[in-house]
Amino acid sequence: MYSERLLRLFHSRAHAGSLDGATHYGEAGTPGQGPYLRLWLRVEDGTIREARYKTYGCPAIIACGEALCAWAEGRRLAELAAVTEAAVADWVDGVPEEKAHCPRLAAEAGTCLSLAR
Repeated sequence: MYSERLLRLFHSRAHAGSLDGATHYGEAGTPGQGPYLRLWLRVEDGTIREARYKTYGCPAIIACGEALCAWAEGRRLAELAAVTEAAVADWVDGVPEEKAHCPRLAAEAGTCLSLAR
């Protein structure tokens, strides 16, 4: 059902949790009304130095959040704005059809950023 890569990312959770000192914040989905993903970034001089996520949901959304954060660190903020649902799905070696919303939510959280408060 889930790929080995997706399961590795799910169990890793190296980027799980909020981020003190975040400069940017993104969110997709609605907490309490289905799957969602929150994303925090610390950006310096246009480069993402740290990325963290929080979600409540299945292994697929957790793995997508982990993959997005791992990919984003060290990249330019403008690159994150171009991330697609297909790219996130590739990073986890695909998701089952009924979990297709998970890569979409991760990509949306990365492209709908605002300044953190």
